[in-house]
Amino acid sequence: MEQKTEQKIIALMHMARKAGRLKLGANAAERAVTSGRATMLILAEDVGGSVKSKLMHRIKEMSVEVVTMSTKSALGRAFNISDTGIIAIEDKNIVNGIKSCIGKKH
Repeated sequence: MEQKTEQKIIALMHMARKAGRLKLGANAAERAVTSGRATMLILAEDVGGSVKSKLMHRIKEMSVEVVTMSTKSALGRAFNISDTGIIAIEDKNIVNGIKSCIGKKH
């Protein structure tokens, strides 16, 4: 994914965070998926296989879209936290904006 596209997606995720609709980290993302609030997951390209496989079953059950981008350290830096490999987005408008950035229809 191009750096410019990633920057746009991170800006959209910051908007979701300000609105309280962004969950950072595997545990928070899993709770968002399980509760049905998450509409998209952002996975770092270097997220561990065990973490990824743990969520994939739930993702399929709940029809949550997945976008893979960046690295755990880059995503962590973007939100001033330690490395994070999984981010859940609970805002459909933000998700539609991300889809527009990456060229998916919504």
